[in-house]
Amino acid sequence: MVAPTKRIEKRDIKRLSAFVMGSGCGMVPCAAGNCVRGIVEESVPHMWPMRLYFWSIYKRRSRQIEKQSLIEQLKLKNPEIALYTVGDPAFSDYGQVLSFDTVSLEETASKLSTPESGVLYTAIEPTLESCPQMNAIQDKVFGELPIQLGYCRGYNNWLNAVEWHTSSEINIAVTPMILLLGKRQDIWDSGYDAGLIKGFLLEAGQAVEVYATSLHFTPCQVRKNGFGCIVGLPRGTNLPLERPSGDPLLFRKNKWLLAHVENKALIQEGVQAGIYGSNIRVKEV
Repeated sequence: MVAPTKRIEKRDIKRLSAFVMGSGCGMVPCAAGNCVRGIVEESVPHMWPMRLYFWSIYKRRSRQIEKQSLIEQLKLKNPEIALYTVGDPAFSDYGQVLSFDTVSLEETASKLSTPESGVLYTAIEPTLESCPQMNAIQDKVFGELPIQLGYCRGYNNWLNAVEWHTSSEINIAVTPMILLLGKRQDIWDSGYDAGLIKGFLLEAGQAVEVYATSLHFTPCQVRKNGFGCIVGLPRGTNLPLERPSGDPLLFRKNKWLLAHVENKALIQEGVQAGIYGSNIRVKEV
């Protein structure tokens, strides 16, 4: 490659990069090997070596990204969020990883319809409850208490709110997803600092128990095609209340809810605002 004889300006770099990616430099005429005339004549007499050089860098970087684990890619895209896998010791403050066969549940859930936008949650999904794992979860995790299996799916990148129950919740990832979790004991005078939230990645097929002391809400997608999460809870949880409650945070049966101050939609539904700080957004990869 011929060494440049002048310093290449930022605008020139943009033109070179556009040419390398095959989109043209924005100048007319633009012919392979003889474009970006002001740069070519004084800096790079022949464009093909430069194009090959840029292409080799692009391919090398692409291979590096492909080799990175999903959690590493997510950390690069979301440096402002404390992100971990559920296998990290940090998760032990919020829940535990469960080990049982989830294939039948995943296959059943994957056949259920997904909304074109937003999130759809079905608290009780009969097709999931007909799977053999229903009894295993009920007996081993909930000590034979009656439970329900539901399905939450769709598109979400935001924290938006936190909820909690007086019991553990089972989450089974049908797709990779992020759980944004906090601690109930950090709520003070019906207020909560969003900066205390941590994110935990579940790979598809992983199952976890989220403790009753853990704040959580809708999972976040890590890919553009959304997320899917099977939810196990004591039967009746998340169903409408049968009588007025004197607790402003009790929103549904066994569901206490606190909205982010920026989430006008939930606040208009009667959810009390109390989460302050940045409304966390998870950028997918």
